[in-house]
Amino acid sequence: MCSSLYSIRMPELPELHMSCSFVNAVGRQHVFSGKVCKSAVHKSEDVSFSATRYTITSHVRGKEMSLTLTPQGSSKSQSIRLLFHMGMSGQFQFTKANELHKHAHLTFYTDDQPVMALSFVDVRRFGGWQIAQEGWGHDRGPDPIDEYEEFRSHIEENLDKGLFVKPICEVMMDQRYFNGIGNYLRAEILFRARVRPFDSARSVLEPLLRQRHEYHGSLEVQRCCAYSTPNIVEWCFVGNFNVLLMPNLPDSTLQIIYLYMCTLDCLIIS
Repeated sequence: MCSSLYSIRMPELPELHMSCSFVNAVGRQHVFSGKVCKSAVHKSEDVSFSATRYTITSHVRGKEMSLTLTPQGSSKSQSIRLLFHMGMSGQFQFTKANELHKHAHLTFYTDDQPVMALSFVDVRRFGGWQIAQEGWGHDRGPDPIDEYEEFRSHIEENLDKGLFVKPICEVMMDQRYFNGIGNYLRAEILFRARVRPFDSARSVLEPLLRQRHEYHGSLEVQRCCAYSTPNIVEWCFVGNFNVLLMPNLPDSTLQIIYLYMCTLDCLIIS
């Protein structure tokens, strides 16, 4: 089951990566069948897709997550791609079909007996989806985990823009540059990097970005970081890297999220 721990805060970069791993783990173990069912109350578009048997795969970029539905035995041109934003409380759950969450707004049913269901659950209904065969939101920058080099270069190349005169705590909420970073990650990163939140973003970033430390998403990176002091941009990668090292089995999702939360310094679990 997807954890109810998501509901304590708005999903940010780690939660999206964990959700993606969760959906892919379910997709590896189950084949889906029939229509995609949307709740009557949600305002996102209907998904006119039906197949006797189809698979689901997921990808993530910052605060956006995609699901691709591919009919078995058909060409990939018949696939459909859905782009999700999680809003304040969006998450995916995998349950028995007769035990759907009352706020399940988009549901995919398996070909199993008993029938199981993967559903997008959003209690507050600020999240949603759209059909987007390719691409991501035009106002979203590179992913700090999967596209670290592009993420860093994108900031470097735009430091002369007026936005970076503003306090670093404000700039870090701009998804054009810090895609996936939200309130709790901002606090965590600023704290670990020992940066004063109201210093100008340019004054914080310019000297740090001259110091190039390459991270390539490997176990070696995590070991190196134990003996060095990452700067604020590097913390956007390093601070979330533990997500990539965690198991992604569906039955362990709740424990995974709890373990991740225990690594944080600025979030108290009650």
